[in-house]
Amino acid sequence: MIALVAVVLAWAGRRWSLQELFWLVYPVLVAGGVKLLWKDFHFDEPAALFVAMATYGGALILASRLMKREA
Repeated sequence: MIALVAVVLAWAGRRWSLQELFWLVYPVLVAGGVKLLWKDFHFDEPAALFVAMATYGGALILASRLMKREA
């Protein structure tokens, strides 16, 4: 869910040209990474951990691409 929030913030910031939303993307992604390290690595099964890491990695890639300026 945290990864989805970060991607939505990046998309909305690009859609409506709101730089303030871009400021929130990386703190949200850091919070997701901390949650992944703090909770998921300790309590989840390997299959669930794989899905969580794949989702988080996809969010990192997609959010950074959405935040790029158009040429």
